[in-house]
Amino acid sequence: MAVLLDPVLMAVAALALVPLGGWQMGFGLLAPLALLLLLPRWLNPLMAWLEDQRQRQLVQRRLLVVAADDLTMPVLLPGYPWPPLLLELAFVLLRFAGFACCVQAFDLSPALPWAGWLAGFALAWTAGLVVPGAPGGLGVFEAVLLLRLAVAVPEAPLLALAISYRLITALADLLAALSARADAAWAAGVRVPWRGQAPLVRRSLP
Repeated sequence: MAVLLDPVLMAVAALALVPLGGWQMGFGLLAPLALLLLLPRWLNPLMAWLEDQRQRQLVQRRLLVVAADDLTMPVLLPGYPWPPLLLELAFVLLRFAGFACCVQAFDLSPALPWAGWLAGFALAWTAGLVVPGAPGGLGVFEAVLLLRLAVAVPEAPLLALAISYRLITALADLLAALSARADAAWAAGVRVPWRGQAPLVRRSLP
């Protein structure tokens, strides 16, 4: 269930930041309504439907062997998920911190208040998260960011900003994956060898 709940919480947390940019042609009023989706009355049926669809897809791909009428039901949430929502909010703000560094690097901060940058980033990041078929929101994030902020920021530097942020996040994700792999190998007692070097097995002391 956590695998399905995590992107929902990330999207809602990001949309909760959109009103900080003001009215924005109604986006500032509509975006916070996503918080209502996390009420157990609406969230539990949504998670049950998503879990059912996921299990059926696994069965169709023969990755899960289970009878069609024996599919497990997800655990129902007893209340509003405030703790994980706040954690996802911190995660989105951390992502925006990297984006803000790119804004500063291109000297674009005077073009828009920081609340406007945050609102535009949150909306574009949410679109890249929820649109299917786009790995990591590739292309979707950049397109929505241009459509949302091009009225206040010149298009060429804004596009360069979006591309640089994409490269930085891709490198950061790659570094995190490599670090996780190295840590898992070390925990298993095997150091990741350099090219041409035999693996070193760590032995426990007697």
